[in-house]
Amino acid sequence: GVSPSEGLAPSEVASRRATFGPNSLPEDPPVPLWRRFAAQFDEALVKVLLLAAIVSLALGLSDPEERPRAWIEPSVILLILVLNACVGVWQEASAEGAVAALRAYEPDEATALRRDDPAGPASLRVLQADDLVPGDVIRV
Repeated sequence: GVSPSEGLAPSEVASRRATFGPNSLPEDPPVPLWRRFAAQFDEALVKVLLLAAIVSLALGLSDPEERPRAWIEPSVILLILVLNACVGVWQEASAEGAVAALRAYEPDEATALRRDDPAGPASLRVLQADDLVPGDVIRV
């Protein structure tokens, strides 16, 4: 454990950094717009509706009396699916914007209690937030 009055020794800091990695949120690479749009169609209900549009078109084209109007129902289904995908992409972009705004509020520095050597006294030191490790005693 960590004593609130002693802080972490350099060897313990190095061990915890090796175990847990840097104290930062990982950044995912940006996803292209076309891939976000295509991902909206990768749901079971959307696939069922696409299949329904294809079946409706096939049945409409097979009936000579319905052939002039065969494209109407599948077109409406496809239009609704495209509009749904556009809304989904917009919502994802809004959520990513909110996460980016939260990242801007991350503190760059923190004051933590650390020891320069295992037997020495602890002192408050200003550290980069990335350098904090689990168990650091920080000043709030």
